[in-house]
Amino acid sequence: MVYILIAAIFLILTQIFKFAAIWTIAFPVLFLIACYLHYFVASKSFGLAKLAKTNTFLVIFIMLNVISILRSNDPRHDISYAAYMIFTISIFAATFGAAIFKFFNIKKLDSDTILKSFLYAVVLPYALFSAANFLLYFMGIRLLKSSAFNGDIVLSKAVMLSYFGINMKRIEFPFVNGFNSYAVYVGALLSITMPLATLVKKHRLITRGSSIIFVATILCTDSRAALITPILITIFLWFIRNKKDFSPGYRFLSLIIIVGPVLFLSLVPFLISTLGLEAALSRSSGDIESGNSRFLIWAICAAQFLAFKPMDIIGYGEFGHLGSGASKLWAYLFGSYNDAELTNPHNTMFSLIFDYGYIGLLVYICIVWQCLGRLRLIWQHNRPMAFCLFSFMLYALVAGISEALGGMYEFNFMLVFYMIVLVINIYYYLLRRRIAATEIAMVAALEAEEK
Repeated sequence: MVYILIAAIFLILTQIFKFAAIWTIAFPVLFLIACYLHYFVASKSFGLAKLAKTNTFLVIFIMLNVISILRSNDPRHDISYAAYMIFTISIFAATFGAAIFKFFNIKKLDSDTILKSFLYAVVLPYALFSAANFLLYFMGIRLLKSSAFNGDIVLSKAVMLSYFGINMKRIEFPFVNGFNSYAVYVGALLSITMPLATLVKKHRLITRGSSIIFVATILCTDSRAALITPILITIFLWFIRNKKDFSPGYRFLSLIIIVGPVLFLSLVPFLISTLGLEAALSRSSGDIESGNSRFLIWAICAAQFLAFKPMDIIGYGEFGHLGSGASKLWAYLFGSYNDAELTNPHNTMFSLIFDYGYIGLLVYICIVWQCLGRLRLIWQHNRPMAFCLFSFMLYALVAGISEALGGMYEFNFMLVFYMIVLVINIYYYLLRRRIAATEIAMVAALEAEEK
């Protein structure tokens, strides 16, 4: 319970420090987390080298994150911001990975215990974070300044709530800055809890309670994709829930990162128009048809990368769309925003190329490809864990079509992404090690019988 509260407080602190420009206050907190990491490093059953080897692609990606932050094109970011962000993501990933590695080892890979621990370590802190946002909102307390833009987007009504007879404006919660940036990672948590709440009978107090909080949050921020995507994924999992084997072909879903924009622009407007949902889901005229202006942004991005430049290989650093000059071409679409040129391309592939280059895009695809491949073993040994882990990876792929999820733009989403990848890789490694040990023991037993 203490760990859960610490994790929830950590989320609140990182959110406040990230937006309130008081980075230096965070270092004592991060130092304590670093001391906590030392406890695991000192353990004989754990080594950072072992953790890094198990998560090779993730380590490379984190290194690219660090380099990108140091090369940031955002004029608002100084050396203290860079130091804080680098220290945060590095210590967080190492600490969580170390804790999971050691805990899974101690519990001898008991399936139900691992699932329960996963829910307590990953889901519950975010549920407490979301609940705290509601509490402070109803108390009329706001800890962060409002979004750095104004206009119709901020003032628009919560369309989805209106269909339940609740007429109100979208809520910008006290601990967060913006709407979609919050809803996108709450949707990621919902993609974890919703399949468990509907397909698994155990731990329903946590899974259903958290799901209710996450759904309420998404409805209040009126983020359509963050709610619809977990529902569709859960339906898909329901159809394959009794499959004996996890198809190796699911790895090819990682290519959604590349083909996603084409699918989005061709299928989504067609389906919504065919089903007659334009009025139900649109907040303004032309909203759906233009994909919230994404078509124009992606066209500019495509033109930028078709005219190949050597910098495209390594990227321009954080806010690479600004460093490349591309965002200056779409800034007019966000005339009501402050610093409209900082607006990201709203797509994972394009944001990865701008920030980390084609190298970063390749590494990210390798992470997802590897995780989807390793889920096959987890599916065979712990179906409920496989449900929620697979669901999250699908959410990251689908939501990444219309949101920039590959970098630091959605900071809390990246923390969840790190955690899920670490859990998949470490669980896979320990399962493989147990299977190998069992096989060795069986061979030894057979040899002893023959003698």
